[in-house]
Formats: sequence, structure tokens, C-alpha cells
Amino acid sequence: MIKRINLLKEIGRFSALNSTRDSEGDFSKLNVIYASNACGKSTLCDVFRSLDTDNPAYIIGRKRFGSNTEPEVVVLLEGGQTIRFQDSQCRNQVNQEPGTLFRNYNIVTSTAYLKQDLYRRFRRKLDYNIHHVLFSI
Repeated sequence: MIKRINLLKEIGRFSALNSTRDSEGDFSKLNVIYASNACGKSTLCDVFRSLDTDNPAYIIGRKRFGSNTEPEVVVLLEGGQTIRFQDSQCRNQVNQEPGTLFRNYNIVTSTAYLKQDLYRRFRRKLDYNIHHVLFSI
């Protein structure tokens, strides 16, 4: 299980996020990440997905616009093991099956996209009904 994100560098909204030395920012068994739009929630999901599947494409795709520095991530797991993304490669020091390190990160992403899709559908139907009522009178 993830204990903390020690470093997020040049990824999405994060130019250089470093953790503190004490336990502030440590993850627990259940973590809720919420923020306004365009604050980095989906970026975090892509970082987790990239590290979990050992597929650098998700992090590379989130490289900060205009940056001359390559993205870098360091995640500390319980037990002191470290997962590092550097030089466009995942350096996973953990012997676990892909898809088991960051469980349920995709639930957040799926829910967010589902919410957007439902809102669009509802808005279209609402706009249609308002238009229909106004011109049916």
C-alpha cells in the first residue's frame, strides 16, 4: 500500500511537489482526493496507473507543457519500498503483480468520466425540453 508521494516533478499541474519529513501527507487505508477542476486529480490517477502497470506512457503523456525537464515521481510504500519514475522508465523495486499496488484508482477516474457524461446527457435533455416547451405554447 502507498504510504506517501515523495516527489512529483514536471507532471501536469505539479512543477515540483515534495513531501514533508513528518507524517503530514501520508496516505491511509481510505483516501479521498477532491479539488476543483484542473487541479491535478486525473493527473494523480494517471501517475498511479503508470506506476501500477509499469507503463510509462501515462506519465509521459502528462509531462508539464513547456518544461525542459523530464517528469519524475518517487512514491514510498509501507515497508520502506520505493517506486521511482525517472528517465522515462518505471523503476519498480516491488515484487507485486501489476494492478495491485494502487487499488481502486480507476474507480475515481471512471466515476469522474461517468459524472461528466451523465451531466452532458442531462443538460442536452433539459435544453431540448425547455426549447420544446417554449415553442409548443
